[in-house]
Amino acid sequence: MNTYGVTYSLTAALCFAIAPIIYNNYLSTASPITINLLRIFTACIVTSSMLLLIEGTNGFIITGFIALIMVLIVIAGTILGDTLYLYSIRYLGPSIGQAITSTYPLFVYFIARIIVKEFISLPQLLAVVSIVIGLIMIFKRGANSNVHLSYLGLVVGITCALSWSLSISMSAYVLQQITPLQYMALRNIISLV
Repeated sequence: MNTYGVTYSLTAALCFAIAPIIYNNYLSTASPITINLLRIFTACIVTSSMLLLIEGTNGFIITGFIALIMVLIVIAGTILGDTLYLYSIRYLGPSIGQAITSTYPLFVYFIARIIVKEFISLPQLLAVVSIVIGLIMIFKRGANSNVHLSYLGLVVGITCALSWSLSISMSAYVLQQITPLQYMALRNIISLV
């Protein structure tokens, strides 16, 4: 097991747990599109500065084909997926919105199998079953309690998960060609363009 990989994953998980709560606080005063643009702008400054310091100007050079895939990643993941994520939080609240959009691994497994020919292992298949069971529990909870589940919110959340899964699957290919830092910086730059 790679200690760095586990550390990075746990740090990302912590950020993903805190982010919907912070976003929810600002969604009452700003639109999801405004919040997404501010998030992208901030990330662009940080990641571009890091790339410039670590790899110099050569870090910003990629092939035309990779640039095209990066544009598709930005459209599917950053523009459509992230904006839909914020709308799902607005419509469903942070806990249910996060749970619904976190079903993206369900789609990633199948799309990655097609795009990058990844093998789906038994543990991954069990994870898919767990995700489906979790969705059923959320739907039943909404139907059997005072929690109001907006059908628009559910559609938005699931569409977000599908958009993210397309982006993640394409990212798997791109990350075989460029560094993760290049990927993050260039994705944020393309998002702003």
